[in-house]
Amino acid sequence: HSVITGDVGVSPIAQAAMTGFSLVSNTEGTFATSAQVLGKLYAANDIAPTPVKMTIAVGDMETAYTDAAGRADYDHLEYNSGSLGGLTLSPGLYKFGTNVEFTSDCTLSGSSQDTWIFQIAGEMAIAANMKIILAGGALARNIVWVVAGKSTYGANSHFEGIILGATSAEFVTGSSINGRVLVQTAVTLQQTTVTSETTIHNCPPGTYKDVQDQLGVILPTPCANCPTNSFSPAESSALSLIQDAYTAHPDDDFARMEASSASAAQAWAAIPLNINADGSNVHPWETAIDFFKHSRAR
Repeated sequence: HSVITGDVGVSPIAQAAMTGFSLVSNTEGTFATSAQVLGKLYAANDIAPTPVKMTIAVGDMETAYTDAAGRADYDHLEYNSGSLGGLTLSPGLYKFGTNVEFTSDCTLSGSSQDTWIFQIAGEMAIAANMKIILAGGALARNIVWVVAGKSTYGANSHFEGIILGATSAEFVTGSSINGRVLVQTAVTLQQTTVTSETTIHNCPPGTYKDVQDQLGVILPTPCANCPTNSFSPAESSALSLIQDAYTAHPDDDFARMEASSASAAQAWAAIPLNINADGSNVHPWETAIDFFKHSRAR
């Protein structure tokens, strides 16, 4: 089985295209769940409003592909003839007219504010047991691989970044990726681990101690995307109310859950949190619910 942390979506094809997941639809039929996915699975034939949302999502993906593929102010043209194994790559726009391959490890080195875009007119492949390594604070969400042909990820390989593919992506047994896989035909997973970077929380020792003590949950272990201070008693109290709402309505979206527990909404809304590495805010409800999803899955 594969392990996916994050949501999955297919459109315009139907839910039947997501094979091997043993899907269970929610009561309203707007999404499905799977033991292999810490998140939700959406399809074009789910009950409204999902089909419209999926059409918008696909349109956004195609727009992103066109934008990234069309950028002309490249920093590197045909860098090392597309053979990137063994290299350390600085931030910038890389343009390739043919295939790109990784026959050994490749390091992307830069800060959390730096970006990489790889425009690949051919195919992309990483060999078995090889990996993309991030250094200097580089983040997967700032790395975009725009691949016109298919992309292949060898057995036990590891990749980083957002895949924008015009065709397919094939992940062989034991492969993994930290990022997103957005392609326009098919994704094949063979005992693959896919982790959306926004769902990774590894928080320094002592973080969330008040929450752990008061709610009795085991929260994830450390990452740079989380606040370093423990929650105050007021924050913990708000989280307790939110946990009650989540427990009672685990399938609700944020708006419906907020409506079902006004006191929790009011308490938590008064507590601003800067939790992203770049200092931007994540919706407090999303933060809280993410904690409970993680704790429930462990």
